[in-house]
Amino acid sequence: MKRKVALILPFVIVLVLALPFVVFAQDPWWYDFDDLDQGVNMCGTDGWSCWDDNPAAAAYTTDDEAFSTPNSVEIVGESDLVYAFSGYTSGVWTLSTMQYVPANLVGQAYFIMLNEYAPLGTQNWSLQILFDAAAGLVLDDGAIGNTLPIIVDEWVPLEVVIDLDNNLQTVYYGGDELFTDSWTEHVSGGGSLNIGAIDLWGNFTESPVYYDDFHLEEVLPLAPGIAVDKSPDFQDIVAGGNADFTITITNTGDLSLTVDAVDPMVAACDNAVGELGPGEVFSYGCTDVGVAASYTNTVYVTGTVVMLPQELGDGEVTDSDDAYVMVHPPTAVSLSSFGGEGTAANAFTWLAITAVAFVGVGLIFAVSRRRASKI
Repeated sequence: MKRKVALILPFVIVLVLALPFVVFAQDPWWYDFDDLDQGVNMCGTDGWSCWDDNPAAAAYTTDDEAFSTPNSVEIVGESDLVYAFSGYTSGVWTLSTMQYVPANLVGQAYFIMLNEYAPLGTQNWSLQILFDAAAGLVLDDGAIGNTLPIIVDEWVPLEVVIDLDNNLQTVYYGGDELFTDSWTEHVSGGGSLNIGAIDLWGNFTESPVYYDDFHLEEVLPLAPGIAVDKSPDFQDIVAGGNADFTITITNTGDLSLTVDAVDPMVAACDNAVGELGPGEVFSYGCTDVGVAASYTNTVYVTGTVVMLPQELGDGEVTDSDDAYVMVHPPTAVSLSSFGGEGTAANAFTWLAITAVAFVGVGLIFAVSRRRASKI
C-alpha cells in the first residue's frame, strides 16, 4: 500500500495573526494579583514599577472588582503602572489581559505597550489604546485610528498578538479586531523589534479601570494535517462481482478542515465530507459494481483550512491510499478459499499437483496389492 502526503500552506506565520484563537506555549509570564493583600502598592512589587519611577503614579490591589478572585489592580487618577520585559526580540507572542471599565467612568484611560522603555531614558511607543466610556468608544490612538464600541460593567478580554519576525501587531478587544499594523512604526515610529513594557495609565480619570490576569506567551504556528485509509488492501473476486471498500478519513492536525474525497476509478467512493474538526474521524463504505478486470484503486482526499483568510491563498493538505482488486474468471478457483494470495494460474497448478499426487498414491497401492497376491 502506497501513501502520499502533501502540505500546501503558504504564509503560516501570518495565518497565526489572522486567528484570534491559537495554541500557546513556551516561556509564559502571567500575573493575577491574587497572592497579595488588598491595598498593596504595586510599584516595587513583583517587577511592577511606577512610570519613570515616580511614586505619585502608584496603583493598588483591590477586591472591588476581580476576574480571578480575590484581587485585581485599580488604575485611577495619576496611576501609571509599568511592567518591563527583557529578551523578547523574535518570534510571535501574545499579550493578554482582562479589563473592567465601569459605565460611570469619567475621563479617558489608556492601555499602552512600548518596544523600548527605560525610566527617564529611551521610550518608544508601539500601541496606545484609549477607553472613553462617555463617548462609548475604544480608540486606536495611533496610525490607524480604528474604533470599536466600548463594553462596560463586565470583564472584557484585551489581546495583542505581536509578530516580531514580520514587524506586525494585531489588537483584539472583546474578540473583535481593532487593528493590524507595524509594531515599530504604529505610534512613535523608528522603534525596535522588541517587547519592552506594558503601561496602565489612568490619565487622571475620576473613576477606576480594573485589570486582572496578565499573560505573555509565545504563539506556536498551527499545523493542519489529514490522513486516509482505504481497506481492505487486497481482495479477490469473481469477474462481474462487486468490490466493497471502507474509507476512513482523519483530521490529524490542529485546524478545522473542509474535506473532499475523490476516487477517479470508482465514482461511488467520491464523498464531499464537509467540515472535520481537529482529531475527528469520518468513515464510510462504497461499492464498485460489476468489476470486470483486476486493478489498483486509489482514493485522494483534500482538506482545506476553514478559517484561512482569502488574501493568503489556499491552505490545503492532501493524502491518498490505494487498494488492489484481483478478478478471476467464474470457472477459476478463488485464492481466498485457499487462504493465500497469487494468480488464478497458481491455483490451477496447485489443483493439478494435488490430482497427480492422488493418482500416484493409487498406483502405488495397486502395485502393492498385486505383489501381495503373488506371494
